[in-house]
Amino acid sequence: SDKDTLFASAALRCMPDDQANKLENKLFSEQMRWIGHKDVRQKLVEYAHTFGMNKKDFNACLGNDTLLEKIVEQRNNLARLYDVRRMPTLVVRHGDSVFTIEGADEKQVMDSLAEEFSVSN
Repeated sequence: SDKDTLFASAALRCMPDDQANKLENKLFSEQMRWIGHKDVRQKLVEYAHTFGMNKKDFNACLGNDTLLEKIVEQRNNLARLYDVRRMPTLVVRHGDSVFTIEGADEKQVMDSLAEEFSVSN
């Protein structure tokens, strides 16, 4: 849900870059385990803790209304800029070209990219 991904985005922004990159990789690779989980916040606390953020800092981060508003504003601006209407949407920039792939699963995204860049799978 939007709230789930908002919390995840906030946690990433409250961590040092090297740890945030590791957490981001973990969140992407395990997204089916935490998005929509009955207690997403607790699941995210567990992931963040793995990369050095304690529960107190996590809760403080999610309590930062200015940060949350900034994330939502940035998300909305990017959605308008790239005409995102559905999630998930992958936005790809290649040189001067920008294209989007909406609502596709991983295989569809890879097939679309291969087609766009004339690469055989």
